Amino acid sequence: RARLVDMLIGDASRHEDQWRWATFDKDGQTIYRPIPRDRDQAYAQFDGVLVKFILSAANLGYLQTFSDVIPDVRLNNFPARNLDRRMANETTMEQWASTAKELQVSITDKVIETAVKKLPPEVFAVSGEKMIRSLKSRRDDLLRCATDYYLFLAREVDVAGTEENEFFYIKRMNNEDEMVSITGIDKSGRLKHKAVYERVFKRNETDEIRLYGINGNDTYLLEGETDNSIMVRIVGGKGK
Repeated sequence: RARLVDMLIGDASRHEDQWRWATFDKDGQTIYRPIPRDRDQAYAQFDGVLVKFILSAANLGYLQTFSDVIPDVRLNNFPARNLDRRMANETTMEQWASTAKELQVSITDKVIETAVKKLPPEVFAVSGEKMIRSLKSRRDDLLRCATDYYLFLAREVDVAGTEENEFFYIKRMNNEDEMVSITGIDKSGRLKHKAVYERVFKRNETDEIRLYGINGNDTYLLEGETDNSIMVRIVGGKGK
């Protein structure tokens, strides 16, 4: 949801340092929620031939002017590529789409107009109406952008374990679907009750899955015979 809001307001500079994390205790688990900060690129305006030349020369093409159209989401989210590949590697197409639809419903025309009219009158007179028009247009385009960005992230997926012992299970279900799960292994060698990662990958979306053990005494099990399957790379890490 936070990433889709970034696309809505045109904030391209969303690298790792642009976030803080709030923690909540729930049912014996710690839940982390992202807190966006440093909105210095939102509603940005890059005018003039010299500015565009400098951005191009400095390899900053992902910084694009806020307009009625959301630009190429793959380019526009370039600073966030590493964070998204790590943090959104379990999110499905359905989750991206449903979240986009929720935002489209909740961010109504009235919400946009009320928010932009809170600008100082001097600023609103210059760009207020344009911002309202652009936000409405970009909101209406969120579902397409969510789908496009999901497919970009889903093409090659990195799945990392931890420093602890874990069980990586890869099940080739059929020629189209491949399930990957990661479950912790306790000190007695038994699997913990709940998987820390689980996702069914589709061959028409994903070309390659990369599993990183990181560390610990990990176990990898691959099952299932198929004529075609997604490429799986296993990088064991420093442990056994």
